[in-house]
Amino acid sequence: MKKRFSSVIILILALILLSIPAIMVFFYRSEFENYEIGVIDEHLADVRDHVRMFSENTDNKSRFLQILSSYMTRYSDRGALLILDEDYTIVFPEDAPSREARQDLADEFAEAIQRGTLQNSSYFDSEEGLCFRVAIGSLVREDSGKLYTVAYYDTDRSGFQIDRLESIYLQIAVFSVLLILFVIVLLYWNYYRYMQLLSEEILRIGTGDRAPAAIPVSVGASETVRRSVNAVMEQLRLTENRRDTLVRAVIHFIRNHLMAVDGYAQGMETGVFSPGEAAAKIRAESFAMEDLLYNLSVRSYIREQTMPDNDEVLYLPDEIEDCLSKYRRIADQKNVVLSLLPGSGDLSARGSKRLMETVLGNLVSNAIRYASSKVTVSVQEADGQITVRVADDGKGVSDKDMPHLFQPMYKGAKGNIGIGLSVALDAARYMNGDLRAENDPQGGAVFIFTLPAT
Repeated sequence: MKKRFSSVIILILALILLSIPAIMVFFYRSEFENYEIGVIDEHLADVRDHVRMFSENTDNKSRFLQILSSYMTRYSDRGALLILDEDYTIVFPEDAPSREARQDLADEFAEAIQRGTLQNSSYFDSEEGLCFRVAIGSLVREDSGKLYTVAYYDTDRSGFQIDRLESIYLQIAVFSVLLILFVIVLLYWNYYRYMQLLSEEILRIGTGDRAPAAIPVSVGASETVRRSVNAVMEQLRLTENRRDTLVRAVIHFIRNHLMAVDGYAQGMETGVFSPGEAAAKIRAESFAMEDLLYNLSVRSYIREQTMPDNDEVLYLPDEIEDCLSKYRRIADQKNVVLSLLPGSGDLSARGSKRLMETVLGNLVSNAIRYASSKVTVSVQEADGQITVRVADDGKGVSDKDMPHLFQPMYKGAKGNIGIGLSVALDAARYMNGDLRAENDPQGGAVFIFTLPAT
């Protein structure tokens, strides 16, 4: 497509360049005419000067006229020549037909010479309506006496040449303009067909058809555009697959917890579980489902870019302490100790309080789930960046699970699935921060949450 477009541009520029001479002839005709007349005057003066030179170098009149005849035959494009004697009789040309053809003009020249109106490099209008450019001179020969030389050029020939040149260039210009218009129409038509086919492909994609794009190159579609359309369709297909996978996983997650709630309820009815024990189990299951629905709602806000209040000033130690207090009861049930290490520096950041709770809550709850005895949270500021580290003393993350930690509904080695870490990553990035995980060499997993300080 690029090569074709470049070729068209070069063609249009070439046609424009071809049109320039025609435009110049059209707008600068007078300059062309003046130039042509100047060339004619030079030629006529050259003829006149050669006549004088031949006369001075040739004593024999007959030989003189033969030399003139040969010269004028060779340089007929420079004009014509008449030589008149003192009685204004034609001496040159010698042949009778030429003399007869020029007699009337010779008489007019003779009359103008007698009146003194015929001058060098001037125009002479004949009675027949012709216009001549003339150069006159005189010389004296012993064998002929005084002779008058009149070199003349029909200026209508000059005008004809200019008109012809103008006509040729104008024809080229008209042809160039028509060709340019044709190329523009052709490009527009190809572009129109291309956009029409592209629109049809987009509408087809909107219906859910994920077949490869079928835009023929013959109408100007580039391979790059076609690959881009196919790449978009592939991304849509992957997104839809991830969405379907997420929906199936969520349904499976909720069904399992609802079955657990139902089982605990039946166990309470049959006396397998005491009411207090069953109630605690049911609350745990409902908390898990509530947590999932909360993360789904946050994920929806983030994906739609509609999360409100993303410019609040948040003091991180207070936010972390609030989060730890919410999860302390769950930690106590698992005999896990939660602690916040003292921080240093300016520990304030801008963001959304709800998103901050989402990030910290998911990291702390995840750490409690896999910790052996303790979860430690630290916060530090350095070089304008705040770093929050949530570390547990568990077995760490396996090499197999590490690349998929932030993938929604990924089922890890222990069979636990969810979207908490995926939502936490989205929330961190929504606040212009980031989130990553690594294993502590001393044991356990460490999640590192960074964001800009105020």
